[in-house]
Amino acid sequence: MNSSKSIIVISKKKEKVSFDCICTEKISGEFEIPKPDPNGDNYTTGMGVDDFDIECPACKKKYRVIIEVDPNGYNGIVTVEPPVNNLQVD
Repeated sequence: MNSSKSIIVISKKKEKVSFDCICTEKISGEFEIPKPDPNGDNYTTGMGVDDFDIECPACKKKYRVIIEVDPNGYNGIVTVEPPVNNLQVD
């Protein structure tokens, strides 16, 4: 199971995430790329962070998708909790 995926986010406004539910249903959703905080005092406080919940339409299992973008706005990480199979971000 892979629960995180690195992405390059520069010049992107939206991304799509998809993964397999524990019931094997394919789940997908779209999200906006969070903006970093240019006034952050350090790396952690300067990160852009957002999250949303997504529910499997078949079995109703809920997942949390967390998006973190580094302070320079170039790289990001998408994490799904609990861990999932076949995590894709496009």
